[in-house]
Amino acid sequence: MTVLARRPEAAKALVARTREWLPVPIEADHLAEGGRAMAEAALIFNATSLGVHAGDPSPVPREMLRPGLLVYDIVYQRAGLNTLQSEAVAAGALVCDGMTHIFEQAPFSFQMLTDREAPRSLMLESLIAATGRKPLDWGSEAVA
Repeated sequence: MTVLARRPEAAKALVARTREWLPVPIEADHLAEGGRAMAEAALIFNATSLGVHAGDPSPVPREMLRPGLLVYDIVYQRAGLNTLQSEAVAAGALVCDGMTHIFEQAPFSFQMLTDREAPRSLMLESLIAATGRKPLDWGSEAVA
């Protein structure tokens, strides 16, 4: 596992914390130096803020995106996909966005707070009504 960050000290701190509870080989590097790690990756997880604003560049070079690659981008936009998500879908990668992350967390939170089964269908309908689209869930159609 390789953690890449725009600030190397942030990557190193995350790696140190992760090693405390996850006994796997893990290293840290600067995002700009992560080409080899991205080229060999089965999963790229973006937790940067790049993509929050329309027109933001992708944190992942387009040439690193390929069919079958899993791209989990925690960012979501109401209006559609950001640059990373659009480029990943176009490259044939399987993409999951931040809206899916929010939707999948909601039932657990609901059940924890209410001690009742979450109304997943109603939650999904409400999310689509509020945002105008479905969550992008590993390559599913992103537009409602």
